[in-house]
Amino acid sequence: MKLNSSLKSFFVLLFIGVLFFSCARTHHKYYFAGKQSGKEDGSRQHPFTSLQKLSQLILQPGDSIFFLAGDTLIGNIFLKNIRGTKENNIVFTSYGNAKSIINGGNKEAFVIDSSAYFKIKNLAMIGNGRKTGNTKDG
Repeated sequence: MKLNSSLKSFFVLLFIGVLFFSCARTHHKYYFAGKQSGKEDGSRQHPFTSLQKLSQLILQPGDSIFFLAGDTLIGNIFLKNIRGTKENNIVFTSYGNAKSIINGGNKEAFVIDSSAYFKIKNLAMIGNGRKTGNTKDG
């Protein structure tokens, strides 16, 4: 069966399009803040306020998670099996002019288990501490 040149061109372009869109991936940015600002969709204008939401996200290489500088988020972050790549780490950081604080209370503030290629920077993690009666891990 012989294909005419316009049909061949169509299939070549179709193949290139499928290849391009299967390789192209948008890196997501998720925002968190200590205070609610209306609807919570994880955008900079309407950040998530619950750290529990972080465990519901499907993080992919190149994604970034931003915590509002100067805010204190109370709770625990426990993530397992998140995988960035050498070229596209998953990044956890503050946005603004100061560090964001994650207060884990009587537990760990931030735990990442069985994971690879992520960065944590410009964040402060605190807990209740042993001097205030904490007998747990935080």
